[in-house]
Amino acid sequence: MNVRVAFELLKDAYLAFGQDRAPRLAAATAYYAIFSIAPLLVLLVAIAGQFLSRDAVQEQIVNALTSGVGQSVSGDLRSELRQLLAANFQNLQRTNLVASIIGFGTLFLGATGLFAQLQDALNSLWGADPAPQTGFLRVIKTRLISFALVLLFATLILAFVVGNTALSAFAKQLGDLFGVGAILAALGTFVLSVGVFTLAFGVIFKYLPDVKLSWRDVRFGGFVTALLFTIGQLLLTQYFTRVSPTSVFGAAGSLIALLLWIYYSCMIIFFGAEVTWVYAQREGTEAGGAQNPDKKAALAQKGAHLDPTPSEKEQEAAARTPGAAVRGRPSDEAPAPSRTPPLPGARGLLSRAVLALLALPALPIVLLIRAFSRRR
Repeated sequence: MNVRVAFELLKDAYLAFGQDRAPRLAAATAYYAIFSIAPLLVLLVAIAGQFLSRDAVQEQIVNALTSGVGQSVSGDLRSELRQLLAANFQNLQRTNLVASIIGFGTLFLGATGLFAQLQDALNSLWGADPAPQTGFLRVIKTRLISFALVLLFATLILAFVVGNTALSAFAKQLGDLFGVGAILAALGTFVLSVGVFTLAFGVIFKYLPDVKLSWRDVRFGGFVTALLFTIGQLLLTQYFTRVSPTSVFGAAGSLIALLLWIYYSCMIIFFGAEVTWVYAQREGTEAGGAQNPDKKAALAQKGAHLDPTPSEKEQEAAARTPGAAVRGRPSDEAPAPSRTPPLPGARGLLSRAVLALLALPALPIVLLIRAFSRRR
């Protein structure tokens, strides 16, 4: 890939980013992340803590979350996150078997809620409709995939902690010899972060959307997303440190800073997802959902270097999607008249009850806000 093609990819990704209104999706994902962050952190620390020191893993995760929000609020946020994790672990250890099972179920649903929202956002970017199965079975499938991603992130955290420790020791030895230990340590951490995030984003882009993608489609986008994400974190740190946009929120400033950090990070991730989508359309397998040709046609009218002709995979997606029609291949059947949707059956009520449990992880966030208010 030459420089001209690379710039065309970035330009087309920028057009697609605006076409899909990705900032709106980033805002929705950030909202869900705030309610999922407490159970997600507990699960990550619990899983990774089985292989390394739980305190070391907890410090690594807390520092990663708070390093990008600026020094003015990072201290308070770091302290509150530690207290939140300690309280959750104490509650899980003190309860009986039934309460522990219920608590784990709540953690499971809360932690995977973020990935479920991320899946819905990526489906929008890829013009894909959810799989035909509905109700409780789809909820279970989505949550299991999300939990597998939680396990993957726990593994990547382990790899990052071990790798970063080894790099720091190696950089210290070189620093004693040549006096450039700090520079080598920072460079090694940057390279390690890009490598870990490349794998993480590649897996997310491949398995979360309801589109059949190959590693060829996602490897370039995963690397670009990881590079932009790592550089973006450095820039966000400078932004929050110098501008301090959350100072007007008083006691809730730390929580708002975390929300803004997640929002900006999500926008970087979704821009990387658009890079992945453009690369798949131009250089990859042209995978996409039933609505993908409409997106390509709209972008082509704006000057994007995309062929709006439906690909074979897009035609297959349209055939699997009830009521969908690929551009240029309208359905033979007239659309059914609108009618009042029927009341949900037993399976529908059960799935709604399961989803209603997602509100439970909001309790630690409420307690966090109250703790901030009392301290002030």
